[in-house]
Amino acid sequence: GLSERGMRKALKRLELWMMRLADRGWGGYSKRKGIAPGKDYYRMGFFLDLVSSVVIVIGYSSLVGQRKTIGQSLNSNRFSGDMVNCFFVQLLFIILDRIAYLFHSLVLKVAIHYASVGYWLAQILVVWPKESSFLLQQNTPLRLFFLLKLGSFLVSAMQVHYGYPMGGRVRQFHQTPGVYHGMLFKAY
Repeated sequence: GLSERGMRKALKRLELWMMRLADRGWGGYSKRKGIAPGKDYYRMGFFLDLVSSVVIVIGYSSLVGQRKTIGQSLNSNRFSGDMVNCFFVQLLFIILDRIAYLFHSLVLKVAIHYASVGYWLAQILVVWPKESSFLLQQNTPLRLFFLLKLGSFLVSAMQVHYGYPMGGRVRQFHQTPGVYHGMLFKAY
């Protein structure tokens, strides 16, 4: 295990790292001059996470190595509890990512990123292969889902690296008047 001195050293490194991250500002851009403003990767990340959600609902049984189709689940009116849990966790990550985006909070984004990477790598590399006795190399749908999640992780890491854009976002729905924009904003 770690000695008390080693633990203090590790905590000091974590504190310095968090201070460097906080130096970029809660708004997602650096307070120091000469550093470019952040970039917006939210839509790309949201799209990848949304596709992941659809894949979980439609192809969960293939991901875990079962040979049960979505039609069979719908006909029996029963979905796997593990599938519902994975779908819920995916939606939770999407919602938390949206909150981090709206508040331009890099600290929250980093926490979400690490939690997401840890959870999905554990599911894809440990839990699902153990349940199905199929390794990642033997399960093509799981390999494709893994590539999809790697893309999502990469986009999330790029957002953390570059930070959020400076200034307020353009509020597309309620700056343009009209009946349809009002209805879209309510739905949004």
